[in-house]
Amino acid sequence: EKAAYHRLEVVCARAPGNGAGITVAYREDDISSFTTVGSAFSGDTTTVIFTSEGIGLIDIEQIQLQITFEDSQNNNETIIREVRLLP
Repeated sequence: EKAAYHRLEVVCARAPGNGAGITVAYREDDISSFTTVGSAFSGDTTTVIFTSEGIGLIDIEQIQLQITFEDSQNNNETIIREVRLLP
């Protein structure tokens, strides 16, 4: 049975700095281009869990994720602890 995901959560070990960017993208095979899931998240020095609702990933059998992170305020030292795809 294929999976369907409608909610994306990114959990950081500490809050990214102001203006830090987190983007999650996916692809279903090794040769396709990555497609952004939901919208990019922007850091604010207090949030550690970022959520995007209604991402609409349906009929998924295999998936590869790519997480792009930029946080120059913290020297790119903020750690992403988890990326959650939820039904």
